[in-house]
This record gives sequence, structure tokens and C-alpha cells, in this order.
Amino acid sequence: MDGFKDRTTPSEGIHDDLYARALYVTDGTTSLAIVSCDITWISDELRRVTEAYLRERGKPVELMLCATHNHSGPTIMNLICLLNGQNKAYLRELPKRIADTIVKARETAVPATVEVGNGEVDFAFNRRILNGPVDKSFVAATFSSYEGYELARIVNYGCHGVVLGKNNRIISADFPGPLASSLEERGSVCLFLNGACGDVNPYTCKGYACLGSFEDADAMGKDIAIAVQSAKYSTPSRNVDRIEFRKLKLGLRRKRRFPPGRLDVEVCVADVFGVQVLGVEGEIFAETGIAIRESLEPNRVIIAGYTNGYKGYIPTEDAFRLRNYEASLLCWVDASAERELRRVCIQSLRNPA
Repeated sequence: MDGFKDRTTPSEGIHDDLYARALYVTDGTTSLAIVSCDITWISDELRRVTEAYLRERGKPVELMLCATHNHSGPTIMNLICLLNGQNKAYLRELPKRIADTIVKARETAVPATVEVGNGEVDFAFNRRILNGPVDKSFVAATFSSYEGYELARIVNYGCHGVVLGKNNRIISADFPGPLASSLEERGSVCLFLNGACGDVNPYTCKGYACLGSFEDADAMGKDIAIAVQSAKYSTPSRNVDRIEFRKLKLGLRRKRRFPPGRLDVEVCVADVFGVQVLGVEGEIFAETGIAIRESLEPNRVIIAGYTNGYKGYIPTEDAFRLRNYEASLLCWVDASAERELRRVCIQSLRNPA
């Protein structure tokens, strides 16, 4: 299992299933698949092989492959926990299943409207700094058929998937699982896209120690789902506009202890019928996410971390000064990286074309 270096034994069972959930949108020219996977991160290999399967299956599709950052699923990268034979077998099957899910979404696509809802929930805290920044807001985008049937929903909120901690040995989707399944009771598909949560844990934790139960994860997910259902939504808009999609490569300066040079980090920017989706190939902080959203139209901006790859934490400067965990083990960039990432993300969202 992934997410905690102290785990040294395999999983012992399954509490709830893990899913890849796909949303396919097209304007007739540009086609985009957004996929939410109940795993910790997205590896370059997982993305590459998934894209290869998609190319074999027909028309080109732009891809935003996102992890919910669930820490109770299988290991998929040699980062905190090492891959064993069973994990490698899992990874040989996983990209094909994700590609099949995208193809199914494409084959069943129908004309749709989209409406956007917003609200706040209070389930998380800044684990680095007492009373530090936390973005309590969520953004929900609901896609419905012209006849009014709900087809899919995106829910974007920033919080580490660590209600369940290192002592858990049972496979689970953590709180994003019950959140999504609660909103799928009417037959639609719900994608949870985890946001700027690099320094944000659920209240069931004490600092970095994750002490919650399955009951806690279930309650948190269902309570967020209730808030999403109760949110005030915009008037539905039909898919009359173009889809804009771009991928940018940022060369962020490496830490001194690494070979000199820059680390390439990808940023995806999509405008999906008036909803702006930003995908970042790493873990960004709540402060960064708040600054990006508030510089634009925050009620229509979705920030998805853990998208299309994993390039570690991209901490704010104070994390380096305070020597926080996020600036150490899984951080490969120096203190200038966050400023550059923030600047490029804001500029790209303001000028998506």
C-alpha cells in the first residue's frame, strides 16, 4: 500500500472498491477526457501507457489524468513505498482499464448543459502552521442532458486523503470514495478532483499523524456530498462555446543537492464551457491555490493537483525557512519554484487561448 513509509506489510483486504471515473467533453473539434483515479499519484508511465491505449482506440483525446491522492490504495511508484510483483501486475492492467473507461464515456456522450455550484465546508486544517491558510471552498460542476438527466459531476476540494493512517492495512478510497458514491445514487458519475492540499489534512489528524477510522472517512465524504447537493448553482448553459486546452512545461529550478538544472513540471489549462480547470503535476499549498483562484473568477476555477504526473511538493518560501516536511523528502525544487508556478498559472488562466 502507498502513502506512508512506515507501512512494511501488504494489504490485508478490501473495505471499498477503487475506481477510475471519466468525463468526456467535446466541441466537435477538441475532445478532452478528465479522469479521477482513487490512487495516490499519477506516474509518467501510467499516463504514457494510457495515452498509447487511447491512440489505438480511435480519435485523439486530450487527457487530464488525476489522482484523488488517496493514501489507502496500492503503491504505483517507487517513492515512499516500493513496488512488488503484485503491484507491477496491477500496473500492467490499470492503464488499459482507464482507457476503456474513457472510450466508454466517449461512446455514450450526449449533448449537455453545465451548471456550477459553490460553497464552503470545514473539514480540514493546515498541518504545517497553527491557524495557517486553508481553502474551505469547493467548486462543483454538474453536466446534464438537455432532457434534464444528470450525467456527471466534478467536485473540487483540497484536502489530503489521509483520514485513514499508516496503521490501516485495508484497501479504501478514503473520504473521496463515499463522497463520490453518495452523489452517484441517481446514476450519474462523480469525479473528485483534489485541489491545493499539499499542506492540508482532515481534522481527524493530529498534525501529520493520521488517526481516523472508516466511519470517519464515510462521514466526511457524505457530509461534503450533502453540502455539494445543497449548493447554489448557476443557470445551466449549453455547450455552444469552444473547448480550449493547453499544456505548458515549466522549468523550475532544482534544489542544490540535485544535479544543476531545472525540473520540467507540466501545467494543463482547460476551459470547458466556461469552467476553467487547472491541472498541476505536483502538490501545491493552500496559499498558492487561494492566490490563483482569487486572482480570477474563483467560483468557476477548478484546481486539480496530482494531474498527468508527479513532480513532488512545490512549497511556498516559508516552508523552506521553517524546514517543514513538505520542503524535504518529496521536494525536488528550490524556494523560487512556487512564485514562478503561481505566476504562470494565473497568466495561463487569464489567457487560455
